Amino acid sequence: MRWGIPLLAGSPEDESITDPHIFVDYVARVKGIDREALPDRYLMTFRYTGALDILDELYDLTLVEVHRDYPIYVFEHRGVKMGFRYLDVGAPLSTLILEGTIAWGGRYFVYFGGVGVLRGDIPKWAFIVPDKAIRDEGTSYHYLEPGPYSYPSTMIQRLIRDTLSENGVDYFVGGVWTTDAPYRETKFKRRVFMDMGAICVDMEAAALFAVANYRGVELGCLFYAGDVVGDEWDLRADDSDDSSGVDIIRRMLLYSLDVLARL
Repeated sequence: MRWGIPLLAGSPEDESITDPHIFVDYVARVKGIDREALPDRYLMTFRYTGALDILDELYDLTLVEVHRDYPIYVFEHRGVKMGFRYLDVGAPLSTLILEGTIAWGGRYFVYFGGVGVLRGDIPKWAFIVPDKAIRDEGTSYHYLEPGPYSYPSTMIQRLIRDTLSENGVDYFVGGVWTTDAPYRETKFKRRVFMDMGAICVDMEAAALFAVANYRGVELGCLFYAGDVVGDEWDLRADDSDDSSGVDIIRRMLLYSLDVLARL
């Protein structure tokens, strides 16, 4: 056991007893789902964004009940077949959903969501395009050897930046600090991780990047800025503007779909 730490026992190359393809094969057989009919491009986000309501307004959605709580919705954007699926908050559950979606045939993914920012000069609702994630969580260590960072798809992040620039959208680029413990975001870690390039903090990116790299699929993402995790915690609750938030989420959703259509 490396360094006596259970999380670091073994290697990501060790053979796994459990396999998402076994579970997906079972579900497909029991429910009569044609895996070949599902898309290979997916938009993913979190329930708190309300993105499904926006998609339902804009597209003719076909529900495929691969899971009662996390179904897949199939639709077309710019003539390209795509899928939508909600992630859930936190690295373990979000990666479980991503693993399943890959097993259902997903190969290209864009996801978006809200993050805390480590700098007060990043406005609420600002767009952020992460270039790396700091692995201050546990899930990524099951997929990648120990190290400070995991990375999104270079190709998809380039397309995201191009799409935002073409639409006249300003954005910030930097690292995201991924934590398992949102109430243990300490001043010490903030200082160290900012020195490592972090400008924002979340609970999923490092693990999702690791799974995508391990499984050989392309995954990119973009974020919108929320609270400030600075010298003090500023919820920015007084800055809340529901109409601004809905507009940002709608735009982020459409830009993400445009990226998937360009692949």
